[in-house]
Amino acid sequence: MRLLRENLGLKIIALALAAVTWFIVKTITSESRVIEDVPLEIRVEPGMSVVQSGANAVSVTLNGTREDVRQVQHGELRAVLDLTHEKTIGKDLQEELGPKTIKHPPRVRVVDVTPRWITVRIDQMIEKELPVQPQVTGEPISGYGVERVAVHPSAVRVRGLKSQLEKLSGIETLPIDLTGRRASFREWVELASQDPNAGPKDRRWVEVDVRMAETKAGEAVNHTGGQGK
Repeated sequence: MRLLRENLGLKIIALALAAVTWFIVKTITSESRVIEDVPLEIRVEPGMSVVQSGANAVSVTLNGTREDVRQVQHGELRAVLDLTHEKTIGKDLQEELGPKTIKHPPRVRVVDVTPRWITVRIDQMIEKELPVQPQVTGEPISGYGVERVAVHPSAVRVRGLKSQLEKLSGIETLPIDLTGRRASFREWVELASQDPNAGPKDRRWVEVDVRMAETKAGEAVNHTGGQGK
């Protein structure tokens, strides 16, 4: 105790100077760096899909010693937003991207992420059986009309987002042109796609059997299949 009390004032001053020196050295040798286009990964439960995201990449501000910050490579950084716990589907969610969402080397710190908030929408992929609804267009030769339209198969299973499929009562074919026709015919017709991003491999076809018949005076043509007065 006696040794500690001797020159106590000088020891306090020395300690304070050491702390100030450490702070100055750290400030001089530390550096910040912004790394842009860090890929953003949004994790969801199996069977769920991210249908909208406010960002695919973020900018990350790092802090650390000059040497450590300069040595960080772009590929060492990754932004991960974990939404595996989220059950809300078909609605916009506001999610924060803080430093904790950034995977980075332990030798540096993440001090900022831009954008800090993003809008995310997730949905569930489901299957639903929908009746096929043939769509006809154009006018047959005068005096003829559609007696009936049969589709094979009459219903198909469709895979898509739950929020979209729940609104559908059927799936339409592409238009079947009756212009100038009077004879019955059968042909393969493509279904109208419910997915704007669908490619050629996603095309689906059904066989449509259109029965034409002469119309009597005063009868109107019913393009959805049949005749009516």
